[in-house]
Amino acid sequence: MHRLSPLVVSCLLVTAAAIPALDYARGPGDETLAARRDIHRGILDQTTRAPDRYRWLAAAIVELPTRLLSTAMPYEVAFDRASTVFYLAAFTALLWSLFAYLRLWFTDEQALIGALIVACTIRITLRQHDYAPYSYLEASLFALGLLAIARRWLALFYVLVTLAAFNRETGIFLVALYVATNSWSRQTVAHAAALSLIWGTIVAGTRIVGGEAERYWSLERVLNTNLSQPGLSAFNITLFLGAFWWLALRGWHAAPEFVRRSARVAPR
Repeated sequence: MHRLSPLVVSCLLVTAAAIPALDYARGPGDETLAARRDIHRGILDQTTRAPDRYRWLAAAIVELPTRLLSTAMPYEVAFDRASTVFYLAAFTALLWSLFAYLRLWFTDEQALIGALIVACTIRITLRQHDYAPYSYLEASLFALGLLAIARRWLALFYVLVTLAAFNRETGIFLVALYVATNSWSRQTVAHAAALSLIWGTIVAGTRIVGGEAERYWSLERVLNTNLSQPGLSAFNITLFLGAFWWLALRGWHAAPEFVRRSARVAPR
């Protein structure tokens, strides 16, 4: 099977990631950038609102280069620059990990096309949030998780579940993917239990350390917000895959069993 040059793939994926990364990092106004700095510091000193204060991974990654740069410039400037590099790296990692997973089932050219199509849809998710760097780590963790499950790299998968738990509570869906893509056996149950315990311990631990906090996005607010803009939701869902919604349905029965099993977790 023909393999694309890693250098060529890297150049293409970095280029595809650069525009949304720079747009997200530099596009919002001063008010949003200031809010991001405040939330970042609030995560580190455990004063910001929930659930941001329990999502440590992205803040920890950005803080080290921020502190190094702050020896030569104001902390706020250092944070903005470190965050820009973080977004570029996160979006590139997102596309690369997806490419690495897709090439299990398709040719390199087809996998690259799939990754670049995803790059075109990233802009839909960029709503210039006050703070959401964990969302862009999340996609990479899930793609790498699927790759690790398919390759039977259990040690790596345990590491990914651990990182995902520190990143966001949705890391539990990695455990769900492991269960969905494996045959039912004592070994599957044992690993699922161990992974769930790791996830639960970390999620509970971050909440114990962080303590109780005000929660802006309550379940009621999330539901009301989603129901108040059905047109926007329909627009985003349509554009997210476009014609590929139809292609996905058409190709469902021809897809590998592993892919079909993992797809059942997505709606949840």
